[in-house]
Amino acid sequence: MIMKRAISFFAVSALCVSAFGQGSLTITAQPQDQVAPLGGDATFSVSVSGPGPLSFLWTHNGTNLPMDIISTVAGNGTAGYSGDSGPATNASLSGPGGPALDGFGNLYINDFSGHRIRKVSTNGIISTFAGNGTAGFSGDGGYATNATLNNPYAEVVDAAGNVFIADGHNNRIRKVDPSGIITTIAGNGAFAFSGDGGYATNASLKWPRGMSLDASGNLLFADQYNHHIRKVGTNGIITTVAGGTGPGFSGDGGYATNADLYYPTDVIVDPLGNLFIADQYNGRIRKVDTNGIITTFASGLNDPIDVAMDASGNLFIADLNNNRIAAANANGVITTVAGNGSGSYSGDGGGPLNAGFHPYYVSVDLSGNVFFSDGDNQRIRKIALPTGPRIITGGPTLAIHNISSNDVGSYAVVVNNSSQSVTSSVALLQTNFAIMVNSRISSGTVQAIGSVVIAMPTAFQNGRVYYTTNGTTPTASSTLYTGPFTLTNNLTTMTNNVIIQAMNLSSDSSQTVYAPTVTIQFIPSFNLQTSAVGSGTISNNPPNGPYATNSVVTVTATASVYWAFDHWAGDASGNQNPLSVVMNGPKNIQAVFVQTAFPLTVSTLEGGMVTVNGQTLAPGTFFAANSVVTLAAIPNGGWTFQGWQGDASGTNNPLNLTISKTNNISAIFGMVGANPVFNNDANWMGLGSGVSGNYQPPVNALAVSGRTLYAGGNFTTAGGVAANNIAQWDGTNWSALGSGMNGAVNALAVSGSVVYAGGAFTMAGGNPANYIAQWNGSSWSALGSGMSGDGNFATTVYALALSGGTLYAGGYFTNAGGAAANAITRWDGTNWSPLGSGMTRSGYGPWVYALLVSGNTLYAGGMFDTAGGVATLNIAQWNGSSWSAMGSGLFGRIPCCAQVNALAMSHGTLYVGGQFMPDNNVAQWNGSSWSAVGSGIYTNVNALAVSGNRLYAGGAFFYNYASGNPLNCIAQFVGTNWLAMGSGVSAQVNALAVSGGMLYVGGSFGMAGTNVAASVAGAILNPVPILAQPQSTNHQFQFTVNGPAGSNAVIYASTNLPSAPWMPLATNGMGIGILSFTDPTATNSSRVYRAQLRP
Repeated sequence: MIMKRAISFFAVSALCVSAFGQGSLTITAQPQDQVAPLGGDATFSVSVSGPGPLSFLWTHNGTNLPMDIISTVAGNGTAGYSGDSGPATNASLSGPGGPALDGFGNLYINDFSGHRIRKVSTNGIISTFAGNGTAGFSGDGGYATNATLNNPYAEVVDAAGNVFIADGHNNRIRKVDPSGIITTIAGNGAFAFSGDGGYATNASLKWPRGMSLDASGNLLFADQYNHHIRKVGTNGIITTVAGGTGPGFSGDGGYATNADLYYPTDVIVDPLGNLFIADQYNGRIRKVDTNGIITTFASGLNDPIDVAMDASGNLFIADLNNNRIAAANANGVITTVAGNGSGSYSGDGGGPLNAGFHPYYVSVDLSGNVFFSDGDNQRIRKIALPTGPRIITGGPTLAIHNISSNDVGSYAVVVNNSSQSVTSSVALLQTNFAIMVNSRISSGTVQAIGSVVIAMPTAFQNGRVYYTTNGTTPTASSTLYTGPFTLTNNLTTMTNNVIIQAMNLSSDSSQTVYAPTVTIQFIPSFNLQTSAVGSGTISNNPPNGPYATNSVVTVTATASVYWAFDHWAGDASGNQNPLSVVMNGPKNIQAVFVQTAFPLTVSTLEGGMVTVNGQTLAPGTFFAANSVVTLAAIPNGGWTFQGWQGDASGTNNPLNLTISKTNNISAIFGMVGANPVFNNDANWMGLGSGVSGNYQPPVNALAVSGRTLYAGGNFTTAGGVAANNIAQWDGTNWSALGSGMNGAVNALAVSGSVVYAGGAFTMAGGNPANYIAQWNGSSWSALGSGMSGDGNFATTVYALALSGGTLYAGGYFTNAGGAAANAITRWDGTNWSPLGSGMTRSGYGPWVYALLVSGNTLYAGGMFDTAGGVATLNIAQWNGSSWSAMGSGLFGRIPCCAQVNALAMSHGTLYVGGQFMPDNNVAQWNGSSWSAVGSGIYTNVNALAVSGNRLYAGGAFFYNYASGNPLNCIAQFVGTNWLAMGSGVSAQVNALAVSGGMLYVGGSFGMAGTNVAASVAGAILNPVPILAQPQSTNHQFQFTVNGPAGSNAVIYASTNLPSAPWMPLATNGMGIGILSFTDPTATNSSRVYRAQLRP
């Protein structure tokens, strides 16, 4: 395809030049011999007298060099509008721009002042492609020729034949599809800047100009008067890819979005995705690499207004006020390929170096032909460059760039007019033999930092090079040069010189030349390491070290969205940004960023909704730091608000919340009236076939997210599926989480789809993970280097709690992430850090068995004497910066053996379970004092849970020792007493979790109620009794039930409501709505029904 930005580097050959005079054709000045270094430039020229027109054919070693010719392809030099359906060279144009070419070779021209796009077909006939000649905006959705444009600046054509138009003074980008229909794809018409991150058609632009398409079909364009380069993705979203606050010049070596541009007029994308920008008023071509870093690629230009690229990666530049077309190679070295410096029209039919023009736009086709708009002269012109931009021929001057050994030899020119021919004398091109340092011809002393690459290209075809690096004269016995090599500087305190000498022998050894000696003077250098604390990036200018001693590096901190730079740390201080760093030694500098806004997520499982400032809220919506928002919990009918959980607590409604961190807050709703007393074994259920392994393996931890239950413990299968110590239940089936762990899981915490697990393992999913890991929904990964202990007791994580983006972990360990952490630590998503000095315990320990976060307070329970150096007995609270005691703590009958195993919060009251005095092992903290919760639970309480206004406890207790009644390891607190939950479970309970109306129980039991339940079970806390009457003669019944969406309702029938047994009749999958069922044995007077909700 022929594209606006396809070009190739070239050599110069002969051109035709018109010169009129009298007399014979005579060469008055002959070309002169040249000696130039390899990689350098050389020029041969002649002066001629005699009648013209003249043509110049240059030869190299007797072979003709192809000629470069400049010509006009459109425009007669008169401003106006005429010529459609005729030859393009006869047409009148009005400030022509472009040009762009499609895949068929058709040429598109923006007729700027004529408010049209013109098209020149491959047969040279011109027509109007878009625009009716009236300045304005209209026509979208119709044929482009009926539309109005307003000073179109540029166009580009994609592979499908769509033509994109920079409709400049309409502040829009428009598209004409292959059927001729025009639409707007970017810009709302306002002369402004807006819209990044949204749909491009809603964005504001300021006179968009040059455009380019990348390999993915994204459109890039110069938003000229906004001093930005912007991109319209294939999804229609607009973003900025370069340009800061501008206009101006800044930012080289940093991210392009922070750099200032000065009226950029064009952008081109190379095949690798690098951008090249015509930064017009800065006189530069800027480059943005694929990492988004901007640098100056070429300078020394005078209003570079447009760029194009050939297939070899050479840039062509419309250097407007130098009246030339320049080319820049891959190293940014600029040469002139067309233009004699005059802005007046001249030169057609001759060499491009002798032509006059004033160029505004440039393009190139895949054959290497260069097209440009000679705007002030009302023409589109073409340069045929058969050998690309390296050798420029066709006129009285032959220019050779980037000389190689193949260019050595004799040059002459044949000059012709209509009746005469004359040949110049022969001039020789010879090359110097030289040593190249980092691709530059060098001699004398070259200072170096870090490393240098040495090259010694031979000046003779098939010649040989020998060299030394110790200052001695090389001979044929010295080291043979076989290719470039690297010298590296390892000095930090002293300088060292490497003296290089080289000798070049011709292939037959008849000629010997020596390169000028090069002394590499290495100077001390230092590395600069930078890192970010918080969220942001750091850029250095110059971007790459090591840096010379006492050199100055500019370090710039750029904050991420919702963050701000605060200060420097490490080997720098203060808050100056950018910061100038003097490299007088190795440096390690941190940029500290602080968060300026935090996300808020509000949720509720069932029974109502939450509004924020009167509006529903998308999860993770950001609010400014220290702003105050109002949360309102709105219950559904039949439900009541019970309190806040997560990062808020209490029952205030509405709740005013000050935004100072990430907040995840849930509103808890309960059905009107307390949970009914649980006394029916029919409400117990097994979860599939449970878990298995050794005899009744324990389930140690449970966590619920949405409708999914996660279970962790010491088992090998779940529901008959291999599941090593962790599994998930979706309400119907068990499944594994990867290959699980190689040791017991004791603690779980869930945030969305991310599951955190702690325990006694060292591998998770086959990967090293020391006692803690996270599951992202598909795989396990470690959290840093995890935990380690002192070897006195087994390192284990027993407790986890989440607050916003912070994970708290407790257990038995002395180190987390390589830092001291005594039994408790926190993870911020990247690093582990201690909570003060953690816990201690005299004799042995400490252990943390339970964690709970409520609002800004973290509660920790276990076996310890102090927290953060403060005397605390087995329970303490952390306010974000320090530990404090909670009364006199909790103590046991045997002082050494008291412990806290479980924590729960309800309506501002903290409930604590474990083994401590008084003998019931359950206590409550009202914020200032402790009190017992009932009596009679004599042995360990391992787990607590709250649902509605009901507290549930699980553990190793089988009786209520106050009443003598059995409890069977699980109990409910009703009024002032602990009561059984039906027949309970058959062995110890280790974990409880509540979701909606379901209580999940984990432990080492085999039965729950009268149902088989292998170590995990469910208890329905809120059965829904319903009476119904027959609705038809076929005994069909209907009633409405309220329950969590997605749950099942099991329908039971009885002959007598108060006492007769309830028999299961049917299962209906509607959690909310009308339940329909059939009872073929029913009579109108003898049957009653109820529904029980299950997950």
